[in-house]
Amino acid sequence: MELLVAMGIVMILYSIGILAFGSLQKESSLDLVSSQIKTTIYKAQAQTINGIDSGVYFDQGRYVFFEGPEFVEGKSQNWEENLPESLQIISINLPSQQVLFSKISGYVSNYVSPMDLTLLEPSTGKTRIISINKLGVVEIQ
Repeated sequence: MELLVAMGIVMILYSIGILAFGSLQKESSLDLVSSQIKTTIYKAQAQTINGIDSGVYFDQGRYVFFEGPEFVEGKSQNWEENLPESLQIISINLPSQQVLFSKISGYVSNYVSPMDLTLLEPSTGKTRIISINKLGVVEIQ
């Protein structure tokens, strides 16, 4: 009898742990994708400073690193990253949905205020706002 009670308690604790871990994993996915986007923006900025025009284009379910003065769909130099099915970009406050930089300074060449995008994890309602200031500094909130 005591063994059954102990096994019941263990099963309850195990179930609680599984539920908590599932939520943590979804939040980790949101944070991971936000960090990947931030890194991609900084990569475009660094390449432009070094003389290769680059930028990042955003769409609801993907973002695309591209080389050149503007985004061209289907170009062979584009590097496209699809978002996981559990995430989506719900707000894109960027001119032509892209971030471009100035050579030498690395400042955002197409800056307007505010300049940000919002990622959503629909099943939890959690969001991350990725903001870019005119100097090209990226912040995740």
